[in-house]
Amino acid sequence: MCEKHDPLAAIIAAAMPQVAGAVAEPGPRVGAPAAKPQVIKPVINSVRSVLGKEADAQASRRRRLWELGHACHCPLVGVGFPLGVLRKLVDKVTNGKVVADDYEVHVGAVTECGSRNRLSEALQKELERRYAAVLLRFRNAKNTEQVAELWRNAVNAGDVAGAFWAGLTHPRCTSELEEQMCRDLHMVQHQAGACVRADISKFNATLDENKRLTHDLAKAQQRATALMAEKPRTPNGTRRK
Repeated sequence: MCEKHDPLAAIIAAAMPQVAGAVAEPGPRVGAPAAKPQVIKPVINSVRSVLGKEADAQASRRRRLWELGHACHCPLVGVGFPLGVLRKLVDKVTNGKVVADDYEVHVGAVTECGSRNRLSEALQKELERRYAAVLLRFRNAKNTEQVAELWRNAVNAGDVAGAFWAGLTHPRCTSELEEQMCRDLHMVQHQAGACVRADISKFNATLDENKRLTHDLAKAQQRATALMAEKPRTPNGTRRK
């Protein structure tokens, strides 16, 4: 059980003084009239009701970065922060003492997201600021299906960074939806990588075509210059047409 807050332990502790008082009560004196049996009122009628209220309170609050499943941290850091922004945050927290490449910075940030610390708090704050408009849109979702629908719309629109953060931290995001979002983002990143590779191939092909056309144009200009030089001149010095 969690040492910081254990509802069941609190219930038992609150009830113990009354129970102990009842046990320690001295018995009736010989010959004295029988005392009425003492009725001990329960401190809390239903443990389930108390736990239910706490669960409802928890369910109404958005989760923090360090409260998300560890499988969410890598894609969230990857899609949620441009590399320059991530490095800037890491340097700020560490006073610029980190000497690492982009991959090492990413891995280190993902690791730190697993607990509440200076870096994870800085990342949380930046995510809240960067995707504030998307968070407002997701706030209108009242149930899990509405959160899922907003996520699907974001995937179809190709704008997943803010939606991933807003969806994962939404109070109505279930573990099943969280897993589905991670799967969807995984495939989106694959497709994005394929598109980038295709764009690079097209760009390189365009460069090659441009070089060929530039070469052909230069040769055509050379031929035109040569033809102009071969034409005879008129008596006044101009070339014949």
